[in-house]
Amino acid sequence: LPEHLISNSRFAIERTLSKGIPPQRIDLLKNVVKVCPLGEKKPDKVGKPLIILFAGRLSEEKRPEVFIDLAARLLREFPKVKLRFELAGDGPLREPLENYVVQCGLPKHDIIFLGDQADMNKVYERTDILVLTSQHEGMPNVALEAMAYGIPVVATKVGGVPEILSEECGFLVDASDYDGLCQAATKLIQDQKLRSRLGGNGRQYVVGNHSLPYLSDRLTAIYSKLLERDQ
Repeated sequence: LPEHLISNSRFAIERTLSKGIPPQRIDLLKNVVKVCPLGEKKPDKVGKPLIILFAGRLSEEKRPEVFIDLAARLLREFPKVKLRFELAGDGPLREPLENYVVQCGLPKHDIIFLGDQADMNKVYERTDILVLTSQHEGMPNVALEAMAYGIPVVATKVGGVPEILSEECGFLVDASDYDGLCQAATKLIQDQKLRSRLGGNGRQYVVGNHSLPYLSDRLTAIYSKLLERDQ
């Protein structure tokens, strides 16, 4: 029915084209996030835990149970490293996940359920690594938000994620590759310089491609083109 469509990912555009919509009726408008000035981050974090974050709805398609499995494995493999795993978000799987943590014998102080957060900025400020374990995704703003805070990202290669996450900013793994997910997280845990480099690259990418100035310029270009076409 619409005369023109605006999509937030190439993945979605390809699906639209497959429905027979002509390409001249579609434009790409990337998601944008606010990029805040970064506070002073101490590179060593001596005496403080390394925080690994899951952010999203606790529902089947996000596979938070995979994050719990990852936490259990990494806690076993790094007994001398202070690791803390946090889950920001809520959903139908929260109670089963809390029971699963108990069944796995994991210390509650190492795996924290934060619930829904009105202000994710405070969560991102203390986070060292973001892990996305989704089976299905669109264009996850949570990855862009984390990258805007200089946080390296480990994510499954689903939906529009490969459009925003490259090897210069983090790690992409197949959704079925659990070992690959663990290996990527392990590399980041072991190498503070790698975390800093990937996080810095991610922030630069977001500033250039997914910030508010981009939104203004891109919308103006799309609307101008449509107005000229209709004259």
